[in-house]
Order: sequence, then C-alpha cells, then structure tokens
Amino acid sequence: MKTKTWKIITVVLIVVVLLGGILSWIFYFSPEAKQERELQKNYEQAQETLSRLEEEARADVYGGKTPEETLQLFIEALQGEDFELASKYFAVNGPLSQNEWKEKIESGSDGFLTIASKAVPTLGQDQSDTTFWFSVYNNNEEVEQLIEMSFNEFSGVWKIESL
Repeated sequence: MKTKTWKIITVVLIVVVLLGGILSWIFYFSPEAKQERELQKNYEQAQETLSRLEEEARADVYGGKTPEETLQLFIEALQGEDFELASKYFAVNGPLSQNEWKEKIESGSDGFLTIASKAVPTLGQDQSDTTFWFSVYNNNEEVEQLIEMSFNEFSGVWKIESL
C-alpha cells in the first residue's frame, strides 16, 4: 500500500512539474510570450506619451481663434521684441520645441518679422478645420516662404506649425 501511494504521489508530482514547465514556457519563456510582453510595454509607453502630449496641448493656450489672429499676435510680439511670447505661438509638438524657436527668433528676429508681415492667406488652398497656410511672395509673384498653421483642438487656438 505504501509503494502504491508513493507511486501516485510521484506521478502527480511529475505531472505538476511537467504541466508547470509547459505553462511557464507558453506564458513566459516562449518567443511569443516575450514578444507579447514587449508589445504591451511599448503600448503602455505610447499611451503615456500620448497622455503627456495631450496635457501639453491642453495647457497651450497661446494663439488666436483664427490663423490670422495668431499671425497678428506673433507679429506684435516680434515688434515688441518679446521673443519668449513670440515662441509660444508655435505648436508645442511641432518640428522644433518652443525653446528652439525662441533661440531661432532671437538670432534672426528681423527676418521673421519681415516674413510674417508679408504673409497672406495661400490662394486656392483646400479649406480645412485644422490646417491653414500663409504664403509670402517675392517681387516676381513667386512663393518665397510658406507658413503652416494648425488648430490645437485641445485648447481651441491656432498655432504656427512651421515658418
């Protein structure tokens, strides 16, 4: 009787160990399980980044209710040599950070003022609720510079995307 009990216990332990090993492989050590954990980690990081960007966009209230108003506010800031304020009219998630725009504006403020002052709404552009373009023409009526504006849907203001 004792040997039969030990055999049953041994078989049960072997089954438990094998089952545990198989489940461990499937849910933890297999390449698929590792890939799934990596995907989950990347997804969570992306969600955190999106949340942070949305918070920044909601807090970014510098700009006008129209693209023209934002451009005018930008020009006024440049005329007053308030480069900090002028840089705040650029989109927070644009190609350059607002600090990079500030440095760029400080080093060439006259050029920015000239360009922005000559800007007119781009003719024939497709109307969009979120994007607007201004063009700056040279003496030959050729487009010399484009200014892209984007609507910050989180704070309800227009921002300069690129200049």
